Amino acid sequence: FNNNVVRYIELLCQNSPTAVLPFILENEAVPLKDCLELCSKYKVTDASVHLLERTGDFASVLQLVLNDYRKAIEELQLSFCGQRGTDRAVLSKASKRLAALAESGNCFGGSRAGAAEDCSSAAGTGVSVWYEGFGEAQRCVDLLRNAYDLSSRNSNIMTEVQLEELWFGILGQTVRVQEQIASGRCEVSERRRSSLAAAFKDLSAQAMAGVLAYLSLPRSLKWMCSEFGASTLGIW
Repeated sequence: FNNNVVRYIELLCQNSPTAVLPFILENEAVPLKDCLELCSKYKVTDASVHLLERTGDFASVLQLVLNDYRKAIEELQLSFCGQRGTDRAVLSKASKRLAALAESGNCFGGSRAGAAEDCSSAAGTGVSVWYEGFGEAQRCVDLLRNAYDLSSRNSNIMTEVQLEELWFGILGQTVRVQEQIASGRCEVSERRRSSLAAAFKDLSAQAMAGVLAYLSLPRSLKWMCSEFGASTLGIW
């Protein structure tokens, strides 16, 4: 039986990687070691994270999560800069939604700690979430939600150092991209740059919500002052 399951998971990894995690969640008795080796081999990250979490190997979990998030925000930045062939209509819709949410005054920073709420829904503006239909942006938001879920499930198991590595890592990566945008390194129109800045402002707000939910406030303030006290963003 186990051999058949392992073979089936390998086929999923090869042909339908997004189906691997749902299958594992429905079949918790899968051979852990064999499945983890396959997920690592075929780079099925979400399933690898789940399996590693079950083993308690949070060092490897954090490495995968932070690497995934770094790649995701890089892809989002490149999409806005026109370097990923993203549909212009998708970018235009996202830009309009970001502008509408910013104008409403209820977005960016309003996400509730631990929930990563869509600020448009919370504000009752009736405006669609800015990343709807925008794959690269949705990926970033999904990873932030996964980080909330990971922290919530394991807040009594993960060490303080591990939680800090996760949330300082996510926030730090996001803010550094914000600084790049503010410095004008991405050569795009002013309108597109404004939308990109607004997108990362929202991601930064969601990351900050995680910091406030799971980390010590004095240590968080000390870290932010140390890392970004001289930042030109003026958000600290």
